[in-house]
Amino acid sequence: MTTMAADLIHDAARMGMKVCTAKITDTRSGPDVGKMIDADAHEILDFTNERYASTFGLNLQQLLDITHNLIARMAAKETDLLILEDCR
Repeated sequence: MTTMAADLIHDAARMGMKVCTAKITDTRSGPDVGKMIDADAHEILDFTNERYASTFGLNLQQLLDITHNLIARMAAKETDLLILEDCR
């Protein structure tokens, strides 16, 4: 999934778009965030920005809260495209 998100980010950035992206769920974030940086994302957020080291074992409401909060943060930026990524 990260490869597809990185490809979308890269293509949109090449067209001059400001792309914000967020990784909503996973057990770690490091390598995926690195791929998004390399793809030229303008802003990168993930579940660690919501003070979770992992999303393993979280209930549905916690996952929805993370998702809504990350979308709100990205929407507040001057951006052309928002990309959300889930680990599934």
